[in-house]
Amino acid sequence: MSSEWHDLVEQVRGRALKIAETSATLSALRVTETSPGGEVTVEVGGNGALTGLRFTDAVTRMSGSELGALVVETAARAAASARSGRDEVFDRLQAEY
Repeated sequence: MSSEWHDLVEQVRGRALKIAETSATLSALRVTETSPGGEVTVEVGGNGALTGLRFTDAVTRMSGSELGALVVETAARAAASARSGRDEVFDRLQAEY
């Protein structure tokens, strides 16, 4: 195998490894946000999908519509943070190429 061919193969292997590492990082990305009063805590994955939801006993003093709005607001903040984290991962990957 020529030196140029060997170098190209090594470059492709290195990029494939970096892409696999990036994929693993994105798969492991989790963001947790808590409502300002602490009543609701949500966890989302790197894609912004809800992966966890916890309530404190304080939610028993809220109406259903108040609780729903608080869950949506908290989940939206978590999803925005997850997008930022995902963007940082991709920015680091792009900076290498």
